[in-house]
Amino acid sequence: MLHRRNFFRTLGTAALALPALSGLPRSLSAQPITAPKRLVIWFTPNGVPFDRWFPTAGATERDFTLSEMLSPLERHRERLLVLGAREWDPRYVRSERGISIKCVPDTPSGGHQLGMLLTGAPMATYHGVELGSAPSIDQIVARAIGDQTRFPSLELGARVGGNEGQGKRLVYRDAGQWIPAVDRPEQVWDRVFASLVGSPDERERDLARRRGVVDFLHGRYASLRTRLDAGDRATLDAHVTALREVEGRLTAPLNACEVPGRPDIAPRRWDDYTDLPELIEAQCDLLALAFACDQTRVATVQLTEAASNARYPFLTGTEEWHHALSHDNSPESVDKLAQIGAWHAERLSGFLDRLAAIPDVDGRTVLDNTIVFWANEMADGVYHTHQNMPFVLAGGGGLRTGRYLQLDDASHNDLLLALVNLMGVDVDYVGAPEYCTGPLGGLT
Repeated sequence: MLHRRNFFRTLGTAALALPALSGLPRSLSAQPITAPKRLVIWFTPNGVPFDRWFPTAGATERDFTLSEMLSPLERHRERLLVLGAREWDPRYVRSERGISIKCVPDTPSGGHQLGMLLTGAPMATYHGVELGSAPSIDQIVARAIGDQTRFPSLELGARVGGNEGQGKRLVYRDAGQWIPAVDRPEQVWDRVFASLVGSPDERERDLARRRGVVDFLHGRYASLRTRLDAGDRATLDAHVTALREVEGRLTAPLNACEVPGRPDIAPRRWDDYTDLPELIEAQCDLLALAFACDQTRVATVQLTEAASNARYPFLTGTEEWHHALSHDNSPESVDKLAQIGAWHAERLSGFLDRLAAIPDVDGRTVLDNTIVFWANEMADGVYHTHQNMPFVLAGGGGLRTGRYLQLDDASHNDLLLALVNLMGVDVDYVGAPEYCTGPLGGLT
């Protein structure tokens, strides 16, 4: 597998294929090259202990200290947008502050109900199975922009464990139609990268197609130039210069992206989670390189499942289940939950490192043009609450980051709509329309 220490070396000489021609000028006014936007949903389960997650009392939008659980993200602080409540009283864990899940008449409690998280719609029964009743936001975006890449979206997982059970079903193509996460890195590699190294004819055909695009543009510019005066020719020449700057990326073979070696991680038995660190690292490597090669622009990374019984003996020194710990508010259990949450944050921080190391076509980085949404299916695990949800945004993509945004009472449907709109997809609501009042303000 491609270990993290080799990841940045792999990218050092990578020639990134230009994602699309959407940034090239369509008129005679010179325009900068526009990089594509990308969306990543990063999921971890079982809620959080609030006093270890949210910045401390008295924090302001710009003056705040990351909590114990979020502290591993400190090196990306200026790329974070932490979402929380302006005021919060722990005696009233179900009072609606911050961002709450409100897509049903009574704010949900008592169940994990993963199918509401990314859909903004209530659960419904299909053929005897309770499922999400609307497309998830990643699929709404993929439906709009997915034709620009080889894969409209990628769904990656780590110890999600198959399809059976509501807690595994995060992504929905449409009402009642879930898309399973691909748990094994070698299966992700086979799907995304195998053809880039195993079929010379396919690579040559793709290269010829991209060369044809470049030749067409050069021919169009040359024909137009003869009909322009000196001033307009100068403007057109600026377009030609911009085209030449990206021509190398347009015509670069896809295998110039330095396709990684195929991962080889031995499966463990169902209750042995010692492979979890290695699985997450491999999946993060593969997704970052899939972005580098512009194989997709939309992805989900699902770490275990809702109500997860994952074990973290390499952190806590015990075999206690994550779900069981989340139901125990003893100091010992809260300490272990904080360890697990901080470990998840460190994994995310490493993924952000990877994206920040990839140059994008506009001279910035892939991280600058990516929205990462860290989501949990519930807020407080002891009481199964869905008020003041522990949501974090990271990256760029139009977000105004480096802030702790404190909200009085917001609907998570409005947040989902804002993220879809930021990805350039013009829709009026997400999920249940009666609970979606418009895109959440304050993000940009």
